[in-house]
Amino acid sequence: MPIRGWICGPSRLKVGFDHFDSCDHGPRDRPAASPFLARLAATKIAEDVRHQGLDLTATGMMDCPRRIYLERTTDYWIDPNKSAVMTRGTALHAQMAETLDPAVWSTERRDPVRHDLRGELHGFKVSALADAWRLDLSEIVDAKFPKDWSVKYRSKDGKAKSEVTAQLNIERHLMAQQPWAVKAGYHVDAVKLTVWDHGIGATEGPLAQECELLSVEQVFAIRPWGSAMTIADQAGLLVQVRTEHEKLAPGDVDGQARLAASIPLVGQPMFNGSKCGSCDVRERCDELVRMFGVPG
Repeated sequence: MPIRGWICGPSRLKVGFDHFDSCDHGPRDRPAASPFLARLAATKIAEDVRHQGLDLTATGMMDCPRRIYLERTTDYWIDPNKSAVMTRGTALHAQMAETLDPAVWSTERRDPVRHDLRGELHGFKVSALADAWRLDLSEIVDAKFPKDWSVKYRSKDGKAKSEVTAQLNIERHLMAQQPWAVKAGYHVDAVKLTVWDHGIGATEGPLAQECELLSVEQVFAIRPWGSAMTIADQAGLLVQVRTEHEKLAPGDVDGQARLAASIPLVGQPMFNGSKCGSCDVRERCDELVRMFGVPG
């Protein structure tokens, strides 16, 4: 678990995960971050074993490969206020999983083993964690909680964005490889894929968005979030990086740095060029560029 703790905003001190229970570095000797959100985020980090290694995940294949490698191999600290929106979303996902009618829905929180879908797609071993599906396996759902609760990120045609569509289609195809689902009558070409967008506007409320059913080839041909590479390209790059990493001796910090420095800056064009600005390992990434230059 390379993330080692928090950065206390005003002081910029590197502190432990329990720091904000007793912090007095905020306004008028109060905590500089919410003790609740900091504790919730720390718990999530400790539990998230799926993202501690270099195995391919549905969301990881659509992220910046350089960022993923640095987050898995570099010790770093973050300001919990920067991740507060994501932490809030995590809390709401958990609440949703507990609230949905168990007579209708299966959720990741109630059945974490089955919801951790694993299989092989496009020649890659992949995993995906599904939020929820109907017990009759007629619909798979992913919930989104926009960072500012607005609808400005919502597609005007009522359909989900291509990246979320890709994620749900990966879950859809992996479900078809689960023996228990096949035995229960799962039909990969009949299932509905839905995104529950919880954005709220002046005249709009939460919206259930439709996802198109895509073939595996169509999914892996998508260029996620404005990347110059397809999902297949990024997955292949991550596999290559993992293979090179496994050749390194344990604790070979210099070897890990050189490997990280060789990974292309795939994230730069993502989100209209804003991806790097929110990256938790941006400082280390920039340092490697100064040391080794921009990879070819």
